[in-house]
Amino acid sequence: MRKLTFILLAAVFLSGCAKSQVLVRPYSGETIRCWYYGTQLLPYLSYQQCIKDAESLGYVKLEELATTGIYGPSDPTKPLTILRIDPGSPAALAGLKVGDRIIERDGVKINTAGDFQSMPLIRIGQQVVYKILRDGQQIIVTLKAVPIKVVHPTF
Repeated sequence: MRKLTFILLAAVFLSGCAKSQVLVRPYSGETIRCWYYGTQLLPYLSYQQCIKDAESLGYVKLEELATTGIYGPSDPTKPLTILRIDPGSPAALAGLKVGDRIIERDGVKINTAGDFQSMPLIRIGQQVVYKILRDGQQIIVTLKAVPIKVVHPTF
């Protein structure tokens, strides 16, 4: 009985002190989770270092990921043609369509999906100006980036 009581108390203590941070590598979806248990300084510094190291490798905190609702090819050699648009997203509300080709973002020309993937990530609330090619006509749209909605993280 004493052992069970100790286990329950330890579980309550740890659950109140546990902290984790999920970081995601954009475009690949790889994730890292940094953990911190307790209140001691050294483990907390290790937790902070874990986050710094992950960010230096190109990972972004899950809650900081932003989107305009546009999805293109993952193959970096292909033209950046819109393959999917999130319903209700800024892109959908602006009237963008599957098949539209993104040829410029914020004044920077985009020839391939790789060009787009090498650009700085957009941030929540950022205004993004896209030049779109649709049926031979160029269209310019300005979209405001919104947080990515995570339905059920599986990591």
